[in-house]
Amino acid sequence: MNSTSPTSFDSLLLEHADDLLLLVDPQTQRICAANRATCTRLGYEHEQLLERPITDIGRSLADIFYWEEVAAGNIQEVESSEGLYRCADGSLFPVDERISLVDHDKRRWLLIRAHDITHQRDEKAHLESLTSLLRATLESTADGILVCDERGHLINMNQRFAALWQLPEDILARGDDGEVIAFMAGRQDDAEGYLARFADIIRLHEEHTLDTLELDSGQVLEQRSQPQYLEERIIGRVFTFTDITQRRAAERQLKQSEAAFRSLVEGSPDIIIRYDSDCRAVYVNQMLEVSTQLDRSMVLGQTPTGRVFEGDRDREHYEAALRQVIASGEPQEIEIQVRSREDEPRIHHVRMAAERGESGVVGALAFGRDITDIIRAEVELRIAAIAFESLEAIAITDAEERIIKVNRSFCRITGYSAEEALGKTPGQLLKSGRHDPMFYAEMWRALTYEKHWQGEVWNRRKNGDIYPEWLNITAVTDPAGRICNYVAAFSDISLHKKAEAEIHTLAFYDPLTALPNRRLLLDRLEHTMASSARNKRHGAVLILDLDRFKELNDTKGHNIGDLLLIEVANRLQECVRADDTVARLGGDEFVVILVDLGPNPRQAAAQAEIIAEKMRSAINRPFTLQSSEYHTSPSIGICLFGNQEISIDELLKRADTAMYQAKRSGRNTIRFFDPATHAAMEARIALDTDLRRALPEDQLLLYFQPQIEGSGRIQGAEALLRWQHPKQGMVSPLVFISLAEDTGLIVPIGQWVLETACRQLKAWENDSVSRYWSLAVNVSAHQFRQDNFVEHVLSIVEKTDIDPSLLKLELTESLVLDNVDDTIAKMQALKAAGICFSLDDFGTGYSSLAYLSRLPLDQVKIDQSFVRNIGVTGADEVIIQTILGMAENLGLEAIAEGVETEEQLEFLRRNGCTYFQGYLFGRPIPIDDFHNRHRTND
Repeated sequence: MNSTSPTSFDSLLLEHADDLLLLVDPQTQRICAANRATCTRLGYEHEQLLERPITDIGRSLADIFYWEEVAAGNIQEVESSEGLYRCADGSLFPVDERISLVDHDKRRWLLIRAHDITHQRDEKAHLESLTSLLRATLESTADGILVCDERGHLINMNQRFAALWQLPEDILARGDDGEVIAFMAGRQDDAEGYLARFADIIRLHEEHTLDTLELDSGQVLEQRSQPQYLEERIIGRVFTFTDITQRRAAERQLKQSEAAFRSLVEGSPDIIIRYDSDCRAVYVNQMLEVSTQLDRSMVLGQTPTGRVFEGDRDREHYEAALRQVIASGEPQEIEIQVRSREDEPRIHHVRMAAERGESGVVGALAFGRDITDIIRAEVELRIAAIAFESLEAIAITDAEERIIKVNRSFCRITGYSAEEALGKTPGQLLKSGRHDPMFYAEMWRALTYEKHWQGEVWNRRKNGDIYPEWLNITAVTDPAGRICNYVAAFSDISLHKKAEAEIHTLAFYDPLTALPNRRLLLDRLEHTMASSARNKRHGAVLILDLDRFKELNDTKGHNIGDLLLIEVANRLQECVRADDTVARLGGDEFVVILVDLGPNPRQAAAQAEIIAEKMRSAINRPFTLQSSEYHTSPSIGICLFGNQEISIDELLKRADTAMYQAKRSGRNTIRFFDPATHAAMEARIALDTDLRRALPEDQLLLYFQPQIEGSGRIQGAEALLRWQHPKQGMVSPLVFISLAEDTGLIVPIGQWVLETACRQLKAWENDSVSRYWSLAVNVSAHQFRQDNFVEHVLSIVEKTDIDPSLLKLELTESLVLDNVDDTIAKMQALKAAGICFSLDDFGTGYSSLAYLSRLPLDQVKIDQSFVRNIGVTGADEVIIQTILGMAENLGLEAIAEGVETEEQLEFLRRNGCTYFQGYLFGRPIPIDDFHNRHRTND
């Protein structure tokens, strides 16, 4: 964070949040801070993001903010929205942005929180595709479909359902399930009975239901329902509604036709009328009265009357044919519509023949037969023939199960031709062997007593493939009730089963390794812990993290990283038993559940360690990925569970603690959960939380320890960081400095130290005693390696307007020798501005004189570990003499730290040391005490 950033920004949230977090100055529209997740996702180093215009990152951020209005305080809220972010490589990804305004130090800042929704969009697209397929399927059927959940609440319906029930648009728009069911009930005579029946179907979970519904419009609907299952649990019910109005009408007409046929058998099956040569009826049989609205008396002696026919056109056609027969003597056959007694137009086939006498044609006979039902039956047969060739496979067998007819879909699905199927039984052709005898016994019991069975069956195609199908079998009986045929209709549900399996896999398994994901892991762990407690047998949770996996990802690419994760998953599965579980939590972290390790905790721990060691050895073996060999190792944490009451979260947390202990122990190791270590980690986490508040809450202090010339006169001081904790008091730098370095807080803290020290130098300039005092400031490696370190130091020097020659930056040996060229370049840039450098802890590392001669140093500081042994260890005295000689030869000042005795001081003076620091001259103290003591002494 640069000098213009608000220091109150929550560093813990910034560094460890999974979402992308950006802090933006609304006046400059530039980024002031970003968390690690942002840098990783966008592909930038943290320093590359700082001061970058926010519009470089977010394509939608250029026009959704009124920046001047925000900066002026005229806008109090900024709406959230979805947008696209641009990575360093130019690629875009979608995010859900949430933007809030933050006031701090009389300034306003924008805090942008962006959540990567790439995965959600992909899942949404996939689900929309499945939903579209389901909707297309629903809308393609001729039946009305209504889908409810297990409590009877409506989930879905197709357009055919709405059309069958004539649902009003307003009810459809509201989508209230109670209103829809009530409307359906209201269209029936017994509305309350239907509501009760619907409720019973839902409540009793009947396997299959069939009801016939007569509506107020005269429609007759057949209602079928069946439950829907997920893992043997009913999750809903599907209702299908078929319009059987025409079928009922056809059945009614067929019954009438049968009655007419019986009457014709008893008498004449036709209407018979005898005409004279003038076309007057001289005889009519009783079928006229049966078939029409007329008495015979109304027809006798009359030419064809319009009251018999449907219209004038039929009457004229009839009379013309009749006269033609009488005139020519040739027979005629016509079809006309006759109005029946029910005032319904009926189609009659009329055969006319001339009646001859001695003088020729003396009249004619007309035989009229009602063929209305025959025509309708032909239509029904054509419809049945079309339905028989539907998408569903249909096979019809005789009573002995021998196939007598199949449709084209049967041949398409099974692979058998009609010729191959005829005469065979379905079992001979299709039986897969997956079902036991009890399954078929139950099927035949239902067919025998209920005359129907439906369910899911696995069958075999001609090519040997086994596939799932949804099968409906209906037994057809003769008038005596004996089964004469079986009609089987089935459809291939392979795609449906595959979709179900894919959905299950996406929900419960890691897509990369095919291992159980967190959701399935937690479910199995819950069952395993309950079983262990119930059976008093121990289990164990192992958390495994790959060492330095990020380095492999960064250097070789995510493709190689993914291949490694797949191979690691395979090896881990080879190390465990069938009942154990290997899961992937994400990244390079795996979790293993070991079950049934025995009743004795020591025995369980021993077994867990053996399996963990087996895993460690397996992963230590080389991996061959894309023809190259790679090596990695695991850090494994183990936590046992058994009779003790512990939550899943706490169990995983303990195993995670043990894993991090393995990391700190040098990696490639195994550690069991240790309560003491856990407590230490908890304390460290709490201290980290407090440390993040230390800087914004002004809890950090600078203490000053004098640096003395050989004459005893104060030459300057070293600024030393202290933390005044509000509850714990003064916290040792040995405790919190290392914590700050581990968490990255050392960078903002180091910047604060440098700026505070420079302000103190400026204050000293106004005092004649302290005007020429120098001030040494320690610089951490993290701070020095920042790309903008030089610029930041120079800006502080310029802002505080100090004499740069009085500022001395102390660097450690390990820092300067890490990337020597970069170190020299930065030191030379600062040296050119007049800033001095001191090499701290000199002699404790592995300094190369060749490197040291290239560094623009002003001073070397002899480490106190050597000074402490003056008069004790001759070897350390020789090292000090060597350092002093080397410093003299290189033209460098030498200062000794940790001087506590006159003996040490005398030795150092005698060997040419000219500057000193240590308790002999004063301990580190606050600035006011430092002034009171050393200005007077000086």
